[in-house]
Amino acid sequence: MSATLRPVPGMRAEDLPATSAKRPSCHAATALALPDGTLLASWYAGTEEKHPDVAVLLAARAPGGVWDAPETVVDTPGRSEGNPVLGLDPSGRLWLFFVTMDGDGWKTCRIRYRRAEAPGAPWSADGAITDFPGWMIRCKPVVLPGDRWLLPAYDERTWEGFMLLSTDAGEHFAASGRISAPRGLIQPTLLPRDDGRILALLRSRDGWIWRSLSADGGQTWAPPQPTVLPNPNSGIDAVRLGSGAFLLVYNDSNRLRSPLVAALSDDGGDTWGPPHILVEGPGEYSYPAVVEGHDGEVHVLYTHERRTIRHLAFRPEALAIHAAGRTC
Repeated sequence: MSATLRPVPGMRAEDLPATSAKRPSCHAATALALPDGTLLASWYAGTEEKHPDVAVLLAARAPGGVWDAPETVVDTPGRSEGNPVLGLDPSGRLWLFFVTMDGDGWKTCRIRYRRAEAPGAPWSADGAITDFPGWMIRCKPVVLPGDRWLLPAYDERTWEGFMLLSTDAGEHFAASGRISAPRGLIQPTLLPRDDGRILALLRSRDGWIWRSLSADGGQTWAPPQPTVLPNPNSGIDAVRLGSGAFLLVYNDSNRLRSPLVAALSDDGGDTWGPPHILVEGPGEYSYPAVVEGHDGEVHVLYTHERRTIRHLAFRPEALAIHAAGRTC
């Protein structure tokens, strides 16, 4: 273990029943904490990424219980699904956003959704967010004052990040301005700041997490800048905690999808505390999804070696903020 990295005290781990003999590979989990304490998870699984048999699965975990056997929610015949994203809107409707490939790669994807009037209610038929091929999603939506929704998105063809904005409860979405850099920026995760601005952190090809700020509710974005936080061209995720602090989960490496770490910021993402190890060692531990439960516990789901989705739980106060922090 690196001398600069420390484990998370009191962390618990369990595996989801994410794969089967029919679908032996899994990836790209999304997480949602419901008001009653139930956790929901969704991911895609199949023979391998982009194979036509890849489907979107969903599982639930009641408070104090174990993960239920997953249900297959989306399985378009002959098409690969990908990158599910769960969200609960202010009226209590459950949303599942996802992408479906119309061809043989991510550049052919289109963003679709299903929704239920409440968790556990029947799913609607598929709806389409947009008809643009190559537009994709990865991280959870946020709802701003005035019921302004921001669904983080990106363009697989140009490697640019942007937001899909809705002001009519998800009936229509419009694209924001792009977040661009020479080597590409995708898969933004969003953090509303106390000063009214929104911080976007993005995956990059150049070995570092990048950041951009919006002062107009996500409509336009300032020119992005690299941070000092490593990124091996892999997914990241962050959440604003009830305390107001930000918690970020990422791979603390410029090249490898290991180790997977968590860090806190108490100044709106300008600096970050020391990274704490969630998992390390040879292998792939990637694509985290992080949420805070209503009891204040943090839940992280991540891809563990493409063989399962692992669930980690810990108290955020177990992470130090100030000591040996990193300035972005």
